[in-house]
This record gives sequence, structure tokens and C-alpha cells, in this order.
Amino acid sequence: KNFYIKYIIEYQPLGQGSPHPWVDTDDGNKTTKDVTALNGSTVYQFRVRAFSKVRGEWSKFVQAATQGDGE
Repeated sequence: KNFYIKYIIEYQPLGQGSPHPWVDTDDGNKTTKDVTALNGSTVYQFRVRAFSKVRGEWSKFVQAATQGDGE
């Protein structure tokens, strides 16, 4: 059976205890997602999990730094 699946991406600036914003892919066939409206010159941590009939486990955090313009 082909269950509906998507991926949830949770991210936050490193070292900040703020709530975790998140985005989802809406389409489990897509394995990329643009995360927009990030602050410039900031290190973020991201984690991902699959979501279908049951929730998958969260991945380990991965860090990425934005450039000065937020890209």
C-alpha cells in the first residue's frame, strides 16, 4: 500500500532556546526543500523526520551557516 508520506524539517539558530520553527515537504517524493527567511551570518541546526502513518525518529542535527545576506 502506498501511504502518504512527507518530511518535516525542524531548524533553529545554534545555541538559542527559542521554539523550533519547521517546514514540511508536502511531497514525500521530494528530498530537497528551500528554507527561507533565515538570518544572515548565523549558524543553524537542522533535523529531519519522515511522517506517514507513523512518525519516524528525528535525525541527528546537522549544522549549516548562512552568509551575510541570509542565503
